[in-house]
Amino acid sequence: MKTISNFFFALLLPGLLVGALACSRDASPGEVSAEISGTTPGIRLTTEQMELAGVEVGQISRRMMNQYLECTGQIEVPPQNRASIHSPIQGFVQDVRYLEGDFVQKGAVLANLSHPDLIRLQRELLESKGRLQWLEQELARKETLVEGDAIARKEQAKAASDYQIEKAHYNGIKAELNMIGLPVTAIENGEIQQVLPLKAPVSGFITGIHTHLGELVQPGKPLYEMVDPGHIHLELQVFAKDAINVRPGQAIECWVPGLEEHYRAEVHLIGREIDQDTKTVQVHGHFAKDPAQLLPGTYVQGKITTVADSIWAVPQSAIVLENGKPVLYFQKGDYFEAVEVETGIQDGEYIAVRVPADLQKLPLVLRGAYYLKGTSTGAEE
Repeated sequence: MKTISNFFFALLLPGLLVGALACSRDASPGEVSAEISGTTPGIRLTTEQMELAGVEVGQISRRMMNQYLECTGQIEVPPQNRASIHSPIQGFVQDVRYLEGDFVQKGAVLANLSHPDLIRLQRELLESKGRLQWLEQELARKETLVEGDAIARKEQAKAASDYQIEKAHYNGIKAELNMIGLPVTAIENGEIQQVLPLKAPVSGFITGIHTHLGELVQPGKPLYEMVDPGHIHLELQVFAKDAINVRPGQAIECWVPGLEEHYRAEVHLIGREIDQDTKTVQVHGHFAKDPAQLLPGTYVQGKITTVADSIWAVPQSAIVLENGKPVLYFQKGDYFEAVEVETGIQDGEYIAVRVPADLQKLPLVLRGAYYLKGTSTGAEE
């Protein structure tokens, strides 16, 4: 009998152990129940658990998503808005007006030059003018004499030649004085100009001064640099492989690194030559409103909107990675199921996704997806 009792106890012992282990693993009240295998794998949450975890459920929707090309560049002005002021003659700098950063109007005198050659040139003009008047009268007299056969035509021809030579000399000096900026009419009236004023060719800011008082400057030496900020624009560098997607009229958003403010512009021109050093193409953009506080030469970062389309998109908070792959949690009845999806472009906090048609009408987790991921992992363990 004792042997038979031991035999039955040996048969019942495994069952008792299994029962005890099962009782020890019963979930405590309020613990999430996660089913990850079987015919209906998924995660079940109570309403209270969803509220505490901040889980928000909604519908996937279509949004206008923009595709961008990121680029860098700088603020610039057109060539006609930049000016270099040179001395047209050799001369001594008598005064230097203004400082770098000053704004001056077009025609303002920046500096005055003086030199003996300046006086000599004006004297030559007046001397030539006097000779020209005498030669003109002499030519008229000889033309009258040759008509009366009082002199040979040879003398009349020489008088005509002398007049034309002196006239060319006079006109040449006059043009030279006009070119360097002296008032010829005043000089012909006897008003000799002792200084040559250098005037601003545009209205704008002085960005460079390359001279000082008393310096003997030579023709061609740059004395001042100026910029007219009346029309600043963008010069962006876009990689050649991306430039084929850029079109005039596309929107540009740019900003100065470290500053919060963003500026709107649009593509105006696309360069037709590739920079062989940087492998980029120049893209010229016009601002919707000129940012007066940005100076030419300022470095900017930007992005060009190349594609805008209505596509399925979800907030970033809806997507989690499982085994390195993007996953959305869809609600199917009373449980949530993880579905692997294909993601696309990102615009702000939204990411484009490709979702099968049979899932597009199902509710999905928009916020709190990481909580479901953690719940799923805990359940698997």
